[in-house]
Amino acid sequence: ESDNISGNSKSVDDGCYIATMVYGSYDSPEVLVLRRFRDQFLLKNYIGQKFVKIYYQFSPKIVKKTKHLQSVHSVIKLFLNPLTKIINKIYAE
Repeated sequence: ESDNISGNSKSVDDGCYIATMVYGSYDSPEVLVLRRFRDQFLLKNYIGQKFVKIYYQFSPKIVKKTKHLQSVHSVIKLFLNPLTKIINKIYAE
């Protein structure tokens, strides 16, 4: 399991992002948006840094337990799809 706060791990099996699990690729457009948000916003403020630290503490365990559950992936996408669109709009302006 990876506790790398910068999230440089490129494999779901290495404890990478939940978004990588649900979108199937570390380089999918949605994951790229979320990584950019992490790097350009979350890691630049104290609360964001704490959120990322907690996320990396728990996300590998969540991925390990849910990586084969497509129904869980669908539910997560219901949250992530609009979130990535909002982030994209913010950074496009």
